[in-house]
Amino acid sequence: MNSVVCWVPVVAWPWSSPQSGGSGFDRRLVLESWSSHARVQWVYPKRRLPRSELKVTVLCSAEGSQEDGVSSRPLVQNVAVVLLAGGVGKRMKADRPKQFLELGGKTVLRRSLELFLGMPDVVSEVVLVLEENARKEYSHPRVIFASPGRERQDSVYNGLQQVSGQASLVAVHDSARPLVTREKIMDVLTDAAQFGAAVLGVPSKATIKESEDGKFVLRTIDRSRLWEIQTPQVIIS
Repeated sequence: MNSVVCWVPVVAWPWSSPQSGGSGFDRRLVLESWSSHARVQWVYPKRRLPRSELKVTVLCSAEGSQEDGVSSRPLVQNVAVVLLAGGVGKRMKADRPKQFLELGGKTVLRRSLELFLGMPDVVSEVVLVLEENARKEYSHPRVIFASPGRERQDSVYNGLQQVSGQASLVAVHDSARPLVTREKIMDVLTDAAQFGAAVLGVPSKATIKESEDGKFVLRTIDRSRLWEIQTPQVIIS
């Protein structure tokens, strides 16, 4: 077997080794995300480490080989994307909804749609939540249409109703976020496949104050524990 060394996060805490009688790492969760041919070499540190630093070494078959120096990942396929494009863009105060504004010669919606259609090995279908009068320009063999709802949650619901039963994961994405990278998309898909659900987020940079009446500050919230949630938002189908 041609093997490469890949690193994946440990998914059990607190840490304890099987030799000491503890439960150790959750092997099932790790191995479920890897080829059935994978061999796992368990590495036990001599000191107690934060969860984020705990790692296991996985020796993968050629199916999980490295490419261009990037560590192998669990195989993610047959993903359905619900792409939301029904917003009216009230906060933007532009002459049109922001998903129809141009960015580098293409609409924001076009760039978001092409991003996911450009991942055919991963994304099997895209449910585009879009008004009927705008659909012709965005037709594609792998695109299914759904109608927007009154609120975002209604649009998500309508999109989910059109997802096929064959999808392994469902990713909900705002079409007005066209600059998310394929790397970040794969990160959140991989995490969802392993843990059941995942969402893309960034650390909060703003100073957040809590107030009961909107006039006086009650306290300043520790932003080191705050994250701004973005999309995709992914769940197991």
